[in-house]
Amino acid sequence: MSGPLELVCEYCAHRSRGGESRCGHCGGPLRAALDVAETTVRGAQEVVKGAHEVVRNAEKVAGVVGGEWQRFVLPAVGVLIAVLCAVLVWSCSPLRSAVAPPPPVSAAQALPELLAAAATSCERADAGRRAERCVLPAGSPLLFGGLAGGRELTLYTELAAPEELAATVRRWRSAGGTVLLDGRVYAAVGPSTTVLYADSRTGLVLETSAFTGSGAARTFLNRAGLLMP
Repeated sequence: MSGPLELVCEYCAHRSRGGESRCGHCGGPLRAALDVAETTVRGAQEVVKGAHEVVRNAEKVAGVVGGEWQRFVLPAVGVLIAVLCAVLVWSCSPLRSAVAPPPPVSAAQALPELLAAAATSCERADAGRRAERCVLPAGSPLLFGGLAGGRELTLYTELAAPEELAATVRRWRSAGGTVLLDGRVYAAVGPSTTVLYADSRTGLVLETSAFTGSGAARTFLNRAGLLMP
């Protein structure tokens, strides 16, 4: 008889067994370790399939240029395949996002592309933290339709360590509101019709000023591309 299913936290990669729906270490969502392994295996199979094609082509080349070059061509191809497989396994590992620190950029620079292009007047909000306050002008296309009541929208951004990001998401969950995404990306409409967003892959934490209603906040999330898991 098999034991309890092993689960992996999508935020901190902490492993646990049992029927929990949340990580006991940081409160993040759990994913079956088997799913992670299967994803890695499927990706590896694709790499191997492509590698076989490379080997066949290399053998043709080596056959044309002669036996002397075969000693160099085929070993070089073998090394290339080994490197590709190693990169794939690391990129698919759940530990990758947990081990890698937040990128060494400002919080404003870590904003998703549409928001980064539209935001203006970004200023340091806290000298002791990587936090910034940015403004989205009232005339921005992202706010068309009076989403913010004709006012500019304030973006409070921060680059947070994994533990800090997880604590922020726990606080948001306990405050209520409407959760739209809850995985590596957390996106919700807060109880005060603000947008709450966190991306565990980059460490970005984002909270906005209030919209005219929850529907307006949802529209903004879609327009700004924040509902991409």
